Amino acid sequence: MREIKIFLAGSTKTEAQTARDNLRILFSRLQNRQWSPGNEQFALLVHDYKDFISIQEEYNKFIRNSADIFIAVVDAEFDKEETNETDDGQGTYSEFKLACESFLEKGKPEVILLYKTFVSSRSRTKIMHKRPSKQWMDLLKSIGKYAIADTSYSNLNDQLGTEIGNIIRKFMPETPKATPSKYKIGDVYEKDGLKGIVFSTDKKGKTGKIISAKPSTVCSWREFINKKTPFIKPWRVPNIDEIEEIFMQGDTYNKIDKALRSLKGATQFEHDRYKGTYLSCTTHKAFRQKTVRWSHSNQKFSSSDCETSHIGIIRPVADVEF
Repeated sequence: MREIKIFLAGSTKTEAQTARDNLRILFSRLQNRQWSPGNEQFALLVHDYKDFISIQEEYNKFIRNSADIFIAVVDAEFDKEETNETDDGQGTYSEFKLACESFLEKGKPEVILLYKTFVSSRSRTKIMHKRPSKQWMDLLKSIGKYAIADTSYSNLNDQLGTEIGNIIRKFMPETPKATPSKYKIGDVYEKDGLKGIVFSTDKKGKTGKIISAKPSTVCSWREFINKKTPFIKPWRVPNIDEIEEIFMQGDTYNKIDKALRSLKGATQFEHDRYKGTYLSCTTHKAFRQKTVRWSHSNQKFSSSDCETSHIGIIRPVADVEF
């Protein structure tokens, strides 16, 4: 399970500590989610100053070398106090500045500035969006990030959850790109004594299906199943979906037909009123079989059914690996 290390910075005020406690609850909820693709799960390891031995040097080392996400919790009304950067590099702003510098240098940690807005004393419904000072905002802007406002640290807003979710997705492994198949529909496939025309490929380009360059036989289905000599594997009788894919999808049919016309010794498709019926292995009620037939009136193949005694063409197909 992939670990994501998080540092929560902020003052020691009660409200800031409440915010950090509620952030831990939010991360716990996010950790229990399964992130697509692949239903990935992450161990979200959350730290603040209490998890260290109260030495600023230890905080800074973790922020610079270990943290994947840095969140500064700032009260906009009192940010002047938090902005006072001491000579020994202590304070929330110093940690925030270090995280931004590290992001510019190494691309991590991801930085979020969460600040509390407050409600006007004259109107309980009017929210005063007092931002952190220009010093904070300029530094945040320099790394292409933006601050997230919240009216109460007790109920963290949806925007923060969405932002954190977007960051978590960045840690998901990339989905491997499918290797393009070296075969495409209409290509001649010849390998290990097997020869045919490709009419289907899978999405990964590793397997597909071919149709024989020659018909197996011209007979009724009833006669065929009584024959003592079956197909030699991997050749088999196509099902109705496969012959519909071959004969009733214009682009596929045209590519296969062109390949058969150019392939020496191949048998072209029949367009005869009686012979132009291609049998499948798919049954339809008693003594009837699903087929694809050539229609002179429509000048195309169409799906139908016929009695199992009806004479038609059986053209085998095979599943192959590319």
